[in-house]
Amino acid sequence: MIDWDAVKKELLQREGINAIKDPEQKRVISVYAENCLNKARHLAKAKAAFVEKDISCLSKISTGKKIRSYIKDAEKICAFVVTIGSKLEDEASRLMKENDQLSGYLLDRIGSFAVENLAEDFEDKLRKKYAAKKKSVSGRFSPGYCDWPTSAQSKLSKLIGFGKAGIRLTKSCMMVPKKSISSIAAIGPGGLFSKRKSQCSICDMKDCNYRRFKR
Repeated sequence: MIDWDAVKKELLQREGINAIKDPEQKRVISVYAENCLNKARHLAKAKAAFVEKDISCLSKISTGKKIRSYIKDAEKICAFVVTIGSKLEDEASRLMKENDQLSGYLLDRIGSFAVENLAEDFEDKLRKKYAAKKKSVSGRFSPGYCDWPTSAQSKLSKLIGFGKAGIRLTKSCMMVPKKSISSIAAIGPGGLFSKRKSQCSICDMKDCNYRRFKR
């Protein structure tokens, strides 16, 4: 489920709309942003697919050494993929081609924030589910981050079944629709992950927009 209030907050903050000093400029851009948010609510079609497997399945999806080391004491993993479909990105592309650059850009950014919010929601629900069972859940990892190569996306697709969420892979292992996120999260004994540092602590991507320091 997409929290559109959170998406709006992210948009206004990350795009600096709240910080615009010129009142008229801020008013105009805020109107554009609100119109694009309303459009996004109608265009985004949230879908998800997932599987839960024994931790031994890591060998089948070629995660990097750093990730394997981080979750080595887990009991199993949940591999999942979420998407908001293709309608939003198609509309953003159409607006760009028709020279409505601002609307196209804002709509595209909203789509990125929306699918990230959808992945966060899935992760939060997974954590709550296992907290009730006295288990802990790690933060999620996606192909292309840390030392997990994007090429492993094809193996993750086979494990989960991306097609169940209406997602396919290109030859270069990019997901279609683009506004999609695939990840794994590890599940282990209570306290295993909750007392550890953020999963970002093992990653060398210091300038990542989604870098987390606390969990």
